[in-house]
Amino acid sequence: MYELIDQRDIQRKTRCRYPSAVVVSKLLQRANASTVVDTTFGKGRFYSYLKPDKLIGVDPIRWEWIIKPDVFHQMTVFRFCREIEEGKISYDSVDVVVVDPPAWNDGIRYNRRDEYSYIIGTAKMIIDYSLKAARLLRSRYLLLHFNRVPDIAEIDYVVQFRWFSRYLYTENKNSSYYILYRLY
Repeated sequence: MYELIDQRDIQRKTRCRYPSAVVVSKLLQRANASTVVDTTFGKGRFYSYLKPDKLIGVDPIRWEWIIKPDVFHQMTVFRFCREIEEGKISYDSVDVVVVDPPAWNDGIRYNRRDEYSYIIGTAKMIIDYSLKAARLLRSRYLLLHFNRVPDIAEIDYVVQFRWFSRYLYTENKNSSYYILYRLY
């Protein structure tokens, strides 16, 4: 399934400060998610419209949170996977693993959001390890926000999101994708 959503439509219909949070909440509801692990948590903007029952954040930096996670692991997704494999981290049930890798386009600095420019690994590596974490945790879904739709698992739903930026250099023509992959 595929849907096109325009940021302006969300802003007209809701009072949500972060329109992407409305898209994320729609996809989390579609997945009937109550426990969510976000491997690129950042400030938690994605959950400002609707916070899941249990929100687990993973990030190498503890940023100033907009939405506070219930549990926070200050580490990279690479270390997170290793600690799951070693049995140091485990969760009984995870419905969705969310990943929004920074720096989709090489050489671009996001001057207004430090969390987007603090990068450890490539976008591909972060996506691959987030998928690995999802499989290790036996998550039913992976939710990826990216500038294209990679073929990494069975696609359940795709939202093409038209956004409007204050940044001078945007190379993906103001469109990004929220892809909900079904894993189990």
